Amino acid sequence: LASMAGLRMLLAGGNAVDAAAAVGAALNVVEPFMSGVGGIGLLVLSRARTGERHVLDFIGGAPRAADAARCTDDDLVGGAKACVTPGNLAGWLTALERFGTMKRADVLAPAIELAERGAPLTWKNVEFFEKARETLARSAEARRLYLGDGGPRPGRVVTYKELAGTLRQVAEGGLDAFYRGPIAKAIGQAMREAGGWLSEEDLAAFRPEWREPAVITYRGHQVYSVPPPFSAFQMLLTLNIL
Repeated sequence: LASMAGLRMLLAGGNAVDAAAAVGAALNVVEPFMSGVGGIGLLVLSRARTGERHVLDFIGGAPRAADAARCTDDDLVGGAKACVTPGNLAGWLTALERFGTMKRADVLAPAIELAERGAPLTWKNVEFFEKARETLARSAEARRLYLGDGGPRPGRVVTYKELAGTLRQVAEGGLDAFYRGPIAKAIGQAMREAGGWLSEEDLAAFRPEWREPAVITYRGHQVYSVPPPFSAFQMLLTLNIL
């Protein structure tokens, strides 16, 4: 379903960045344990016509109020104190604004449709939810969304109305709707009530960063990846060793 969301962008005349953003948003619905607006990410972009290579860093930092002395190892397994600043949504839309060709409402439309109308759970969905029961139980909302109403089972069609509403607000208002508007206030309030550190100020201050890629020459070919401190540079080191 997420791949089809990307294909819809290509069939409508969009490019790879349009498709990537649509896939990321749709995965938020059908594979929330791997991708979501609350997550973080990186993008490596290669432009064939110009030879340009770009890296977009949208890994949100720890909240400014975070204090290692005031948390335990268990706090960092899951729950309010384990949260960093959400970066994915900003990354998708920043890439879309610079290199995409389609309107964000069109790119987010497949994800909104899936969240509103429902998508079937796969065996893998159920396996992830069941293995994460203890972590999901730390949040009443996570428990309601992923473990409630009889629990997850393969083939069951699930909807995420609130997520659809969030994405619709972003489609209309852009990043400000999430990082500086009512959604940011709701996130900040939820974090405070749960004893977490992420605040509205952390959200408002976040900006994805365009960075220079790391590059090596391997047997006559240039190989690009994300720069340190991200771990993908280990692959470049491996090629250099070979």
